[in-house]
Amino acid sequence: MTPLPKHYGTYEIPALIRQLFELEHELQQEDLSLDRAFPCMLFEDDFRYSFTPLDVIPLASTGMDGIHYGFLTDFGLAPDLDHAWIVIVSPVDSDCPVRPVAANLFDWLRAMYTDADALINAFEHGADYRAYVRTREPHEPDEEASEVRRRLVERFGIRPIQDMGAYLDEMREQRKQAVDRETEDGIGVVSTQRTADRSEQAAAGPTVRAGDPGDPVIHAGDPADPVNCAGDPADPVNCAGNPADPVNCAGDPADPVNCAGDPADPVNCAGNPADPVNCAGDPSDSVIHAGDPADPVNCAGNPADPVNCAGDPAASGANRLSPTALPAVDRDFDWGEKREEIQSFWAQASSDEKHVFLRNAQLYSIFQQPSCLEWCMDRLKRDGLPEYAANLGSSFEYVLEPQAQESHTSVIMWSSESASYGDEQDD
Repeated sequence: MTPLPKHYGTYEIPALIRQLFELEHELQQEDLSLDRAFPCMLFEDDFRYSFTPLDVIPLASTGMDGIHYGFLTDFGLAPDLDHAWIVIVSPVDSDCPVRPVAANLFDWLRAMYTDADALINAFEHGADYRAYVRTREPHEPDEEASEVRRRLVERFGIRPIQDMGAYLDEMREQRKQAVDRETEDGIGVVSTQRTADRSEQAAAGPTVRAGDPGDPVIHAGDPADPVNCAGDPADPVNCAGNPADPVNCAGDPADPVNCAGDPADPVNCAGNPADPVNCAGDPSDSVIHAGDPADPVNCAGNPADPVNCAGDPAASGANRLSPTALPAVDRDFDWGEKREEIQSFWAQASSDEKHVFLRNAQLYSIFQQPSCLEWCMDRLKRDGLPEYAANLGSSFEYVLEPQAQESHTSVIMWSSESASYGDEQDD
């Protein structure tokens, strides 16, 4: 019977992981192994270092210096492990021990197949990776490696990434746009509130506003508008701005109705200060439509929008949430001096603020102080998060049990010697 991971908690084991284990079992019957494709060891059990974020589920080891991959669950906000971000944890790199490497599980497998070195090495930019490739000694897969790679393509439909440098840059920008709060480890935190809002919006159906090309209703000003509203010369009704408009709407001097923008308009629509209805664009508009800075709902295009609707530049990235004062932590952290401050913070902080603090705290290894570790584990349990308390305890097991023997993790051994180079890349 093919072994499967036992440490994924409430998350279902992805079909892709099951299939990787099954393929490994099949290859072993032929004296082959997945270790010929890329340096990796899939974990069957939990495996952590002090730098492994407590909301990460360990995925695989590289077999080198404790470097390993994991599913970043974003404190349980990832809908499933197929779509969870994949990070790499490098215990020997204390300045930048955690980095995102893929937006989902399949992207990770595809990137590993293309060039595992691109993920293992901490290239700051795609250009750095390209420079590395130019100076790297060429490596061609041998016959066994080629056969295993062929089976991976056959089983999973993998195709090499055409430009790994561009992939690295785009992937990091994608993660940057996905988070709401920055953390000192560079991974960031996703807002629990925004995730809840997205779930509600998904249940209610799309509500994309004017000016967003993805708008299913397609509002005025969008050339793809099936109703062809104001400002579209192809408008079959020939609305605002079209001299050929049979109704002669806004902006057409010959408009018998004298619509928006026409001072003589008896209805006095948008843009006319005397407009009794005060339509969109009129500062005195009592309804205050989208795009009006005084809009009480603050719709698309208004930086002050608390909801940050579609089309609002502030609706993406870490600027969505105001910075929050957090207890300062560094490598000189002293639990005795900081205890009262952190206790007060924890009593008032939101979930998102606690997540930011935990990420920063783990980066600086403040949990190496036993009293601090035990206090934080206790608070996580009280908050109904025993799995994170257990993960934290596992990462700092040596602090709780100094004499404990080193735990042994059962894994499928994948060699760290071979990487995947030289394949013909397609689009």
